[in-house]
Amino acid sequence: MTPNEKLEYFNSLLSKYLDNKATPEEIDFIEKYYQQFDNDQADSLSREEIEQHQEQVLSNLRTEIFQSPKKSFSISRNRWIGWAAAIFIILLSGTTYLLLNRNPGKQVTSETSKNANESNIGPGTNKAFITLEDGSKILLDESTTGVIAQQGKTQVVQLASGEVVYKKDENADKPYTNTITTPRGGKYQLTLADGTKFWMNSESSITYPTFFSGTSRRVEISGEVYFEVAKNEKQPFYVSMDDGSEIRVLGTHFNVNTHTDDEAVAATLLEGSILITHNHKTQFLKPGQQAEIRDNVIAIHNNVDTSHVVAWKNGYFSFNNTSLEMVMKQLARWYDVNIIYEGRKPQKKFWGGISMSSTLSQVLQVLEESKVKFRVEDKNIIVLNK
Repeated sequence: MTPNEKLEYFNSLLSKYLDNKATPEEIDFIEKYYQQFDNDQADSLSREEIEQHQEQVLSNLRTEIFQSPKKSFSISRNRWIGWAAAIFIILLSGTTYLLLNRNPGKQVTSETSKNANESNIGPGTNKAFITLEDGSKILLDESTTGVIAQQGKTQVVQLASGEVVYKKDENADKPYTNTITTPRGGKYQLTLADGTKFWMNSESSITYPTFFSGTSRRVEISGEVYFEVAKNEKQPFYVSMDDGSEIRVLGTHFNVNTHTDDEAVAATLLEGSILITHNHKTQFLKPGQQAEIRDNVIAIHNNVDTSHVVAWKNGYFSFNNTSLEMVMKQLARWYDVNIIYEGRKPQKKFWGGISMSSTLSQVLQVLEESKVKFRVEDKNIIVLNK
């Protein structure tokens, strides 16, 4: 197994584990693997020793789990999630590292962490703004709960979990148009009156009715949104994007990224089927396929690593031959910072994953292992070309 294949394999298993979709064998593999680094074992190892140990554990566990009878290993799920929040798996300059940070509050000793302002930049949170049809705006954050708006006979409710849901009275006859917008440093989840669920990444928006009437269901989006559309064959679901593209679905799970500063508009299908239309051209997608729109042309990619695409929804950055520029764009949106390049942009590629609950200093510390250096001035991250 090559380093790239190994990291794709781990990213896929991690996503399935946290989504409660992993098989018993996969759960055994992940839990037994990370048990090898329990307590303070990894703290005393050098990077070279960690790498060697990782290779040996991988080989041993793959043989034991997939060729031997299943053994019973128990581990607290809360404990695992605590570990996952502090685990960085990264491939830099051709070398794979597993870095465990067991004390997130501990002072980081990288070059960038010497700047006191930088160490204060924490990760994004669940926050958004909802704009009602009358133009009024309501801040949605983790402190908001209960009924936040009443529109006709439809209530807008924020649950204690932070999710916004719409509760429609059966006698409601008029839908209202709402828009939810996530700022930089914000993510949000929404459930519409028909049961359709959205997860919104930073700098994204959705415009939708409080409930659907007529023969179709339509929403408009910008930014990046993950959908789980409630099935209703009598009301097909349409997603309009700000580049003029449109997606038609009946009931399915898919991710759409329309960020204008990314390389291309992309729609990735995880489950079901969708029909994407752009510039009067239509393409049908099957699970595992991605439609990429660039220069008014729709390109279809097969066997896409969907866990990489939706990693943001599951709480981590996932890099798969990702350029430094694209990595920094993701960090800019999540940590609400500006990226400035001093001189030419370093030509670096990254593989692996980093928890989105990490502080900016922790992320930059990992990136600096690839010989990229940063200087932090207030909310500006200056990428140095040394």
